[in-house]
Amino acid sequence: MYGAFFGLSEAPFRITPDPRFLHHGAAVEAALAALTTGILERAGLLVLAGEVGTGKTTLVRQLLESLPPEVRSVLVMHPTVGFDETLDHILLELGLPVQGGGREELLERLAEFLREHTYAGGNAVVFFDEAQALNDTTLDALPALLDLVREDGRPALQVVLAGQPELESRLAARGRKGLRSRVAVTARLGPLTPDEVAAYVRARLEHAKARDLDLFTPDALARLAALSGGIPRTINVLCEAALTSAFADGQHHIGRPTIDAVWADYAPLHAPQGTPMPRPPADALRIEPTAGEAPARVSRRRTIALAAAGVVAASALALLAIRPWHAPPPAPEPVPATPPPPAAPPSPVESAAPPETQPEPAPPTAKTVEPPPSASEALALVDRFWRAYEARDRDGVRALFAPEAIPTVDVLNVDPLGSGALVTPAPEVEAKPAGDRVTVRVPFQLNTHDDRGRPVRRQGVATWQIARRDGEPRIVALEAESRPVPRR
Repeated sequence: MYGAFFGLSEAPFRITPDPRFLHHGAAVEAALAALTTGILERAGLLVLAGEVGTGKTTLVRQLLESLPPEVRSVLVMHPTVGFDETLDHILLELGLPVQGGGREELLERLAEFLREHTYAGGNAVVFFDEAQALNDTTLDALPALLDLVREDGRPALQVVLAGQPELESRLAARGRKGLRSRVAVTARLGPLTPDEVAAYVRARLEHAKARDLDLFTPDALARLAALSGGIPRTINVLCEAALTSAFADGQHHIGRPTIDAVWADYAPLHAPQGTPMPRPPADALRIEPTAGEAPARVSRRRTIALAAAGVVAASALALLAIRPWHAPPPAPEPVPATPPPPAAPPSPVESAAPPETQPEPAPPTAKTVEPPPSASEALALVDRFWRAYEARDRDGVRALFAPEAIPTVDVLNVDPLGSGALVTPAPEVEAKPAGDRVTVRVPFQLNTHDDRGRPVRRQGVATWQIARRDGEPRIVALEAESRPVPRR
């Protein structure tokens, strides 16, 4: 939309993990070097820790692309299922059969593959993204993977755990001393400094072939650093919204007022959940029209900026390793009360009295048409839905639906047997306004089992319809469809 206006070959601030846009700052370079060396030297267990939005997933994708071809790799995203399902996924990704085998047999198949692969000079690594969400049984069973060793005693399979700081807390638990002692490499990503924020923005603009690399003024960059707290994901969202806002206003450079304006729209979405954000000064939450600018134009600028921020704010989704749940049945309809007996006819005296003047009925009030939610509001609601669903919080899920749309059947039952599934959501999340609602679509792929215990790979799409009810975004429709992926 704004590409030609700013001379950009592509959108520079998408938040979907894209190794091409990985900013090689000091912390990223150090983490890449430590993890690459640990994998190639067969260190065994490696940990990458960082707050939400600091670029862990992008760094993992960079590692996946940069490892030499003799290193076989498997990516496990959002591993909320048990160790047996995770083991199935690893074997399937390595092209090994999983039919007719229990855990010990599957581990032996994996060990045999690794013996042959490493004997020929190969290596193998399993990446667990969002590893702070690992199932307890899976986390405690990881030594079974690390115990697969080569003839020289070094691990045949490398395991990389990438997650939020809670991961380190879980590894530090008293009962996991043995697992903790096997961590050979720990790398950390943190917020960017103000100077690094400026370099980060400039590098992304340069990669997108921006006509003017000084598109953001120094004041805007300083403000961006302060408001974002140096979190790359938040920087991307604010910059994307700022580009859209400046395009709508015909401004070829982005200054501090534009950053303050998009922050005023974005900040409320981060309370009480999401990336912790520093509290801005009071003047940052006001949008005053510039000289000669009509209030309507300011409103239009805010609306467009918020919608753009929402389209790229969907990386918090972690779909869809779920089990079906049933909403309680609807309450029985009330029994109508017995009508009162008819009133006695008026007496002649009453009939002779002049009728009292009755006030004219008020004209019917027109139904208020509520404005549609923004794309970012819709995506935030979908994120809240997932959090409640993953926690099996039935009341929390029901509270997100419009009153007329509260479900009475299974919700998002993409796993037909309800036995859990290992899920890989695709990054191509869509949020499209249409009339009074926003449609959010998320494609996904999952690994599950059929009724005979055989592994089945499925893919599908989940679709939410979000509209405003009583001033708040609510789910007015939800559906998901999936189908088996044919084996090659």
